[in-house]
Amino acid sequence: MNEIVYLIDQAERYFEEKHYEIGTQYYMDAWLTLKEYLIDEQIFKVDEIEFTNVQDREFIKKWIHEFHIYANEEFQFKTNIFIISSMIEFFDFTNEELIIKQRALCDSYYYLKEYETSDKLYENLLKKHPTIMEYYYGLALTLYDREDYIKAINILEEGIENSIDKQDQFVLSGFEVLLQIYDLLDEPENAEKTKEKMNKYKALS
Repeated sequence: MNEIVYLIDQAERYFEEKHYEIGTQYYMDAWLTLKEYLIDEQIFKVDEIEFTNVQDREFIKKWIHEFHIYANEEFQFKTNIFIISSMIEFFDFTNEELIIKQRALCDSYYYLKEYETSDKLYENLLKKHPTIMEYYYGLALTLYDREDYIKAINILEEGIENSIDKQDQFVLSGFEVLLQIYDLLDEPENAEKTKEKMNKYKALS
């Protein structure tokens, strides 16, 4: 078995057994080993990765595209940040893959309670990509968790207004969060207005 495949396989096995710290270390070893190989071979695009065994090659490509540790401990979040940041710097991801990884990065900082870093990353992403609703939604959720409801409302409304994708699931999710906030704030009039907007949006999609 390819060494990198072995390390990833071990990581996943330990995660299944709930030995998260050991599994996280295996993920770190897998990435560092893979990165060293890629640098030696001068490979900087996922699609250019080649191994003798086709199954190993496709397994590793899939791991890179989908990597995200579903963390619940500080060590795991820090490893998540290190590996995802390194992957973003190393590879030329598609927009869809980049959105997923950048949001995972922001959320990892958030769960470490590094709120300023998380907020700044989200805000920088919104400046660069003002039409991507998922970033607005991700930032709004972190504000919602901190009970900063007014700012969460402003972020969600701005995202819904700016979104150009009329079939974006995160727009509908944004409406749902707005309804929850207005319920918490006991603002039935705003809740009713939001329902009307949501229904109009559904009619367009």
